[in-house]
Amino acid sequence: MRELDVSRGTAYNAIENLEDAGLIEGVTGAEWGQEYKAVEVFDVFE
Repeated sequence: MRELDVSRGTAYNAIENLEDAGLIEGVTGAEWGQEYKAVEVFDVFE
């Protein structure tokens, strides 16, 4: 979050909004250290 100069809460809210919009999805299934992928980008390659 330091890279974006935003608080942890702001970052988590942004991720939640992107997930809700279907733009990203979690790929690791982990609670901590979750990794995400941009759905439409990966759809192009499938």
